[in-house]
Amino acid sequence: MKFAKFAAGGAICAALLGFGAVTATQAAAVESSAATVQAPIQQGAYWEEYYENYFLSNASCVARGNSVTNPSSPQYIPGSIRFECYVRKGEGKWTMAILRCDCRVESGDTRRPMSVL
Repeated sequence: MKFAKFAAGGAICAALLGFGAVTATQAAAVESSAATVQAPIQQGAYWEEYYENYFLSNASCVARGNSVTNPSSPQYIPGSIRFECYVRKGEGKWTMAILRCDCRVESGDTRRPMSVL
């Protein structure tokens, strides 16, 4: 994964939710409040490999990606923002990663996110 995606992930999540820029003071407050939570939580937007070396074609990967990021689809994964399909060097099948946003963390809700997997 490219590190730029991780850096842009939080900004994308904030833009989708209509939040403005986060100040250093706000970021420190979120970090300190998140550190007091017993269970580890994923903060903001992050990339996750959802299907690893799974799809036989790019078209099938894209079709599934469109369904998991579309809120009106029965296969929608809550918090999924976008997806990327790629083949790793030396592998024959396609892998899909999704950009997810646990936006409850950014709004101050520190409950542990539920796993969809």
